[in-house]
Order: sequence, then C-alpha cells, then structure tokens
Amino acid sequence: MWFTNLRQGQTAFRDSIDIVSQGADGLIKVSPFYYYSDQALDKYLEAHQLPNEFKYFDPTKQLENRECGLHA
Repeated sequence: MWFTNLRQGQTAFRDSIDIVSQGADGLIKVSPFYYYSDQALDKYLEAHQLPNEFKYFDPTKQLENRECGLHA
C-alpha cells in the first residue's frame, strides 16, 4: 500500500483514478486528498501548521520526475 498526494485535476490520468486505485504492478495507492483543490489543501496545511512542499527541500525529490509517498 502506498499513501500519496495524487489529486484530481492534476493530469488526465489522475482524473481517471479515485481515492483508492491500483497500479499496473498491483500496488494499492491511497490518495486521501484526491478531491482537494489547491486552495483547500493550502487551508488544510495552514490549519494543521504543516509545511508546504514548495517551501522546503525534500531529498526524495531531487529529480522533478521522481514521486515520493509513504509505503506500507
């Protein structure tokens, strides 16, 4: 299982999945913020005093095309 922040409206492919989806490799992906708009996600981060990913360095994203997530 992989927790990720894929969201509806980001790409045509992401519009075709849902909160829970299965990758070609059989991995189950859970996207708890799938239906959040950019504005709603910003409000959530602010309300919970969480950093915005654009404002800190994430060593797992050294390459722009590299995804990260929590694997369980």
